Amino acid sequence: MTASETEDLTTPGAGVEVTATETAAWSLGGRAFFFEAPVIARLPIGSPVVLSSPQGEFLGQVVEVGAAEGAQGRLGRRIAGQGTLLARVDGDTLTAVGSDVTFEDAAMRQASPGVLAAWQAGLAAGKSTLALGDLRHPEGQPAQLLASGFNRHTFLCGQSGSGKTYTLGVILEQLLLRTTLRMVVLDPNSDYVGLDRIAAEDGQGLADVGPVVVFRSKGEHRLQVRYGRLPLHQQAMVLALDPVADAEAYDALRRATEELGTPEYSLNDIRQRMRDSADPAERALALRIDNLGVATWSIWAEREDPPLLDQLPADWRAAVADLGEMEIPEERSAIVASILTGLWAVRGYKQPVLIVIDEAHNICPQEPANAHQALAIEHATRIAAEGRKYGLYLLLATQSPRKLHANVLSQCENLILMKTNSVADINHIADVFSQVPRGLIAQATGFSLGEGLAAGRISPTPQLFRGGRRRSPEGGADIPTSWADKRD
Repeated sequence: MTASETEDLTTPGAGVEVTATETAAWSLGGRAFFFEAPVIARLPIGSPVVLSSPQGEFLGQVVEVGAAEGAQGRLGRRIAGQGTLLARVDGDTLTAVGSDVTFEDAAMRQASPGVLAAWQAGLAAGKSTLALGDLRHPEGQPAQLLASGFNRHTFLCGQSGSGKTYTLGVILEQLLLRTTLRMVVLDPNSDYVGLDRIAAEDGQGLADVGPVVVFRSKGEHRLQVRYGRLPLHQQAMVLALDPVADAEAYDALRRATEELGTPEYSLNDIRQRMRDSADPAERALALRIDNLGVATWSIWAEREDPPLLDQLPADWRAAVADLGEMEIPEERSAIVASILTGLWAVRGYKQPVLIVIDEAHNICPQEPANAHQALAIEHATRIAAEGRKYGLYLLLATQSPRKLHANVLSQCENLILMKTNSVADINHIADVFSQVPRGLIAQATGFSLGEGLAAGRISPTPQLFRGGRRRSPEGGADIPTSWADKRD
């Protein structure tokens, strides 16, 4: 497909051709280009264009549009804007542009779907792609993500009612269907508990994606950890022990763990051992456990109960931790911290795992609400900074980007942005993801339900998209508004 096969810009239905005398584009070097065109050209932000200049033809993408200064042209008012050069077009060949591109007096026209498809196919050559939905420009063309791009941390943001949860579900389904990447999903609102029931493409039965295990507070797969497998400082944290301020109790706990000689003990084992002890410090520790009530938390596996990691089959694909039924904030923070601790502890195996954290601002906020949350933040920031070399990748979803811990957000390279009305949030995201054109990010205030922007390693050419259809049951959906139906 060559650029010459694309159609000229026209007024829909009017057959008015926009010629080189009405459109003008130029580049001063680098990958940016600038242009002027009549309003009638209809060049929305995000649209692909072909620029024909004496120095050759180029594929580009419009990233900013505004009113042009000066007189009106033959076809009415004019617009001015800028874009990013994507590729040099040479017959049927598209190659990435360098940093030394300069031209002037280039004519500009909309790129045909074929040219854009050829460029995207080249980027995805030999790589698995994920069906995200449809492009908004040009309409009807598929929006796809590069699966390999998820080896960088990803940030998904959108306000309540933007379609963020639904879109994340589509992405997780596609990763299960199109890759072999394992994932651990921290699901605070029970939104992804249906990932073990992804419909087959033909709608007949379920797709075979491998074992997906959903962990809950009750039921077949219990959301529980072995107290003895936690590092000593986390065991002490559960009991609100400070190694300095509570030196005797902390020492009693340390001695007890050493004397037990195995990590397969429960918190109740510690409590029972301490109750009958002749040591006042140990009896005081047993009383502390009783008074705090932590031994009654549902997350502790007793000796006869298999902890979370032991319940996973050898060929597991996904583990979904349903945190929605946990009403005690400290208990929820403790299980999250324990899961992140466990994943970090086995990092040496270098088994690639995508760690999905929904409502991430509640799990790794700027300021922790309790000691367990502080530990979760510690591990999240460590994984963000060092996890990639061990195959630990983050996918963080939130509606409150400014509440997310800065050391976690700053390590994200991929952006999936849904509707966001807050100008402060838009500016914050634009500052963090400075490699994404600000004009594209600013579009988020005008997105409709299910619309978004994808950019980064998962989408080397930023895409404005409309999300596709989920193939698994959506948990945690909004309560029906039948109460608002008209009454006779």
